[in-house]
Amino acid sequence: MKSRSTSLLALTLAFAAAPLALPAQWGLKAGASFANVSNSGALPGNPGSRTGLAGGVSLRIGSGAFSLGLEGLYDQQGVDATGGGIQLNMADVPAYLNWRIINAGIGVTAYAGPQVSFLISCKSGGTTCPSGTVATTTYAGIIGGRVKFGSAQGFGITGEARYIYGLTNLNKDTITNPGSYETRSLLVLAGIEF
Repeated sequence: MKSRSTSLLALTLAFAAAPLALPAQWGLKAGASFANVSNSGALPGNPGSRTGLAGGVSLRIGSGAFSLGLEGLYDQQGVDATGGGIQLNMADVPAYLNWRIINAGIGVTAYAGPQVSFLISCKSGGTTCPSGTVATTTYAGIIGGRVKFGSAQGFGITGEARYIYGLTNLNKDTITNPGSYETRSLLVLAGIEF
């Protein structure tokens, strides 16, 4: 019985450590966020898109045609409008599946997956949003593409674009139609992987 327990423990540890044996790459990225919301006609003040900053760290695990990606990003979202609009500063945590399409000196990758975002701060009309008027945790789907100049598993310079399709109603108190008020963003990022 003791040897069976020891074998089971060893097997469990081997499976738990297996992802650690996969090649991993860290990265830094920064760029622009072009944000808007669905149903912006429900907002006062003739709203338009908000251009902001985005940036953070990335981790890619695996090699070959498919790998997993995980990031931690700061992202400015919301809308600009007469009277200030709504400025949302978010911490985004996307997890996605990478599909390397081309890998001949220049790597071309498509990716898609879910994202969870956490509200860092919110301003509406230039003042801090009252507590409870905006969702503090939101969910989205992302889809994007990346080009990498350099080694597939080594140092390289990246350029990418991704679309973030928000799935969570933001519940802003000034909304006349709260049934449809989700974030929509296009991120254009440049970075390095090592």
